[in-house]
Amino acid sequence: MESRAKFAKLDKDAEISELPRDRHDRNDPAAILPPNDNDLFSQFGMAWMAITPQGNILDCNDFCLKLLGESLDVLKKSSIDDFIAPEFLDRVRERRKRRIRGEQVPNNHECRLKLASGTELWVRVRTSLLEGQEKTGGMMVILTDITDQKLAEAALHNKEQEYARLFASSQTGYVVSDADARILECNDLFLDFLGQNRDSLGTLSLWDFLAPECMADAKKRNALYLLGHEESLDYEIHCLRPDGSDVWLQVHSVPQYRDGELSVVESLMWDETDARNAQLEHTKESARAQKAADTLNAIFRSLPANVLLLDKTGSIVSMSDSWQELSSQQGQAILLDFKIGDNILELCDLAIGPGDENARLLSEGIRGILSLQQPRFDYRGNYFLAGEQRWYDMAVTPLIPGKREGAV
Repeated sequence: MESRAKFAKLDKDAEISELPRDRHDRNDPAAILPPNDNDLFSQFGMAWMAITPQGNILDCNDFCLKLLGESLDVLKKSSIDDFIAPEFLDRVRERRKRRIRGEQVPNNHECRLKLASGTELWVRVRTSLLEGQEKTGGMMVILTDITDQKLAEAALHNKEQEYARLFASSQTGYVVSDADARILECNDLFLDFLGQNRDSLGTLSLWDFLAPECMADAKKRNALYLLGHEESLDYEIHCLRPDGSDVWLQVHSVPQYRDGELSVVESLMWDETDARNAQLEHTKESARAQKAADTLNAIFRSLPANVLLLDKTGSIVSMSDSWQELSSQQGQAILLDFKIGDNILELCDLAIGPGDENARLLSEGIRGILSLQQPRFDYRGNYFLAGEQRWYDMAVTPLIPGKREGAV
């Protein structure tokens, strides 16, 4: 136990005088090795070996044998340099020489080992001088396997590189903002959306780019984030650029919390300006078309003649006010009792009577106009109003000459 306690105190500046006296034979390099106490190092996952100034291995613990996958006999015939990857070998040798000469060099370093089995290991190396009063007896080398750590670091680095690549090349704008909407990080596409560069961002916040009509909703959303009431939101914002132009962005925001407090808000953005402008233009065009239709309908309805407007199927889409007045006075005359949405072909057949030659002529005449088979159709008919027979003339023409759009 006394030997273990003393050896546990061995540090980077340890000298041979600190080792147990019963192993302190200055004339035998093997005699200056530390006690072969495998448990002390193994329980911390460390392998130790003693080497000569030239790097030849004198002894090691069982954990070192397991780590390197060799027997003690093989190791005693080997040099530590035999296991060091070529790209590290020159630096390790130079470090060892300087350390033996007593120069100040870092006590810890990392390197890669190549084992006889083909396995590669990353190890953290710590060295301690084993010195006698008259001459140097070699070095103590402690190895800690950090392969898993290195693999994890490499995987993380690869993920970071991939993230950076996607972050820079993404067709989606990305921005990270804090609880006050200050911009912490963004990709180039986000800057393009807003017509900005990184130097101009400074301490600007997202509020500085919003159009006035979007400000109230944006601050309301941020207040919900601060209260922890929202997990994610999808919304649309209208932003103003420095050059006076504007952009509409579709946004998906996800708040990130730490210890119950809002940390940052991550937002993905898509440019919806073209779609928004197309929608607005469609709305304007629809409004203009509706206004034109209302104006035309008002003119049409004010005509003094009894006029019907038919679509290409023969259904009534509009009628003049005078026809409506006539229909309200027609009494038993079915022919004149029209409503918008009725099909005039069906009503004409019903009014004149099934099998009637006049019904056939009237139906075929209107169909001829609707199908552009003739430029005009004229018809004379009669009806009874309050027991009195009355006559009427009907003229049917295409709504637009040469096009199948309906009839008047």
